[in-house]
Amino acid sequence: MAKLGEFSNEVIKTLAKRAGERCSICNKITSKPHESKTEKFINLGEAAHIKGNKNAPNNRHDDNMLPIEKSNINNAIWLCRSCHKIIDSDSLKYSVEYLTSLKANHENKVKIGYYDNQWQEIETLNVKIAHLEEKISLVDEIKTLQSDTNLQLRIEIESLTKERSELEIKINQLTDLVLSLDLDNPTDNTNKIIDAFRNKDRETLNSLLDETKLIDEETELAQKRVIKGVLAELDKDYNQAELNYQKAFNISQSYKHLETYISLLKRKFKYKEAINECSKALEIFTDDVEKAHTFGFMAELSADLNKSKDSVNYLYKAIELIENNESSNIRVFRAHLYSAKGVAEKNIGEFKSALESFQSSLNILWKTHANNEDTEYFNALGTLWNSTGLLYLQNGDIEEALHHFDCAIKIFTDPLYYNKYLLPVVYLNISDIYISAKYFNPKKAYEYLELCHTIVKNEYEKYPLQYLRYYLGCLTKQGSNLIVGQQLEKAKEKFELAIQIANSHTNINLDDELSHIYPNYSILLQLLNQNEEALKYLDLTINLLEKNYEDSEYEINLSLSKLYFQKFELFRNNSFLLKSKEYIAKVPLNPATLKWKTIIEKISIQ
Repeated sequence: MAKLGEFSNEVIKTLAKRAGERCSICNKITSKPHESKTEKFINLGEAAHIKGNKNAPNNRHDDNMLPIEKSNINNAIWLCRSCHKIIDSDSLKYSVEYLTSLKANHENKVKIGYYDNQWQEIETLNVKIAHLEEKISLVDEIKTLQSDTNLQLRIEIESLTKERSELEIKINQLTDLVLSLDLDNPTDNTNKIIDAFRNKDRETLNSLLDETKLIDEETELAQKRVIKGVLAELDKDYNQAELNYQKAFNISQSYKHLETYISLLKRKFKYKEAINECSKALEIFTDDVEKAHTFGFMAELSADLNKSKDSVNYLYKAIELIENNESSNIRVFRAHLYSAKGVAEKNIGEFKSALESFQSSLNILWKTHANNEDTEYFNALGTLWNSTGLLYLQNGDIEEALHHFDCAIKIFTDPLYYNKYLLPVVYLNISDIYISAKYFNPKKAYEYLELCHTIVKNEYEKYPLQYLRYYLGCLTKQGSNLIVGQQLEKAKEKFELAIQIANSHTNINLDDELSHIYPNYSILLQLLNQNEEALKYLDLTINLLEKNYEDSEYEINLSLSKLYFQKFELFRNNSFLLKSKEYIAKVPLNPATLKWKTIIEKISIQ
């Protein structure tokens, strides 16, 4: 007989069966066959209390709870041993409400057969990935194939893994959507949809969600439109997906469905159309938070169009709407808006405003998460330190830049929050400082570049697509540093390797990376007295920048001014000098640009 307040064997047995013998959090199976005794099994699961005793190690206790309530199955959740320990050590995250929701969601998934088997698309990808990983294993073992063959295999694995991940996200979304239908009072049609989903019957699902039946059935119509859109995305029929997401929003007129619709337009690169749809939604929405999210979306889309000035305006409107909303999640949202605003302001040369925006974001994060140990929070904080440091660097305040970069490094090198993706960026920025005149130290600059190169090269070999741009940036920086150190042949090797790698990825648009590689390589070629070849790479860069040109863009204007001036120095052609002056006239004055502008203005046309 169970102790007072503890679960009975019958409750434990029923709870485990209702959970499908799976942990309600990590979904691991909680029983396995005994290794030697065929009549026995090994239990790996535990019935955990949602609410507990007052003196328990967590805060989920209820002083007024009776023993009979404590031992009731409604106060129990089925977990593996590891997850049981986790929920008892983190009662802030695993609150009573959160655990109750997890339990209900997990049992509903068991009810509709979500865990019965994987969808065929994912199973096919798993087989392909396993086959490729076996190939790589053989390559590593016998060492007979060329290294670029190995690289291609890793790229293929990375692409398939990404595709599998996207499929899993879509199928999870599909599952959540089906679970959100009214399972307590389902219509006949809803029951048929759930049965078809449980049986993985795509043909029946598509039949039940055909156009005529959707129009006839008004109840849950918007949700079903979204389900149909997700199915279309799984079939790569993006036009049908777009149509259904749009109809779902037109029916519901909610931000939730707008977000689904706009996200697809963004993936299809329909940025202007997405901005127009957001503008229409703003005329409908009455809630300030929904409006702020919509303006945030418009800012993100404007950034994709290289319209940073528009992005700043949208972000200002978003922040204004929620400035006085002090709920925790809205404060964090406001911090992200300020950070995005700082980036956009930096891009148009408004350094003072950008600095104020970054500082506002930092202040909000410190206030909201003073005792937070969440990795995502520290990544955001480290990124802000780095962004602010970069702003000080561009504005000529080296001491403040170094201080902020050091704060970012302390976060990203902490064993708890070590970040291989963000740390190299900080090292690159510090290397720039030791190339500047005031702190000129090529050896120290190269040491930071080597720290960056070690991390990025290792990660590029494992994840070529994810780390491609970082690796190209690192090679370019190393080449530039070697030029300063008068090691021209070594510099040439770095640039040529970067160009070779960039040109090998023909299916990826690398204009932004090449627009940094080419001009630096051109400088090297001039030092090697290969002026015709240098001119070729200058013209290639100008073509890339003018192709992506936006009149308001600070960085592009400054780069074009410097490139045309390089052409002027090579050939003393006045038209190049005029072009250089034309572009620099559009750049706002600050300590980083004033010196360059002064140099150009002093040169008279011959």
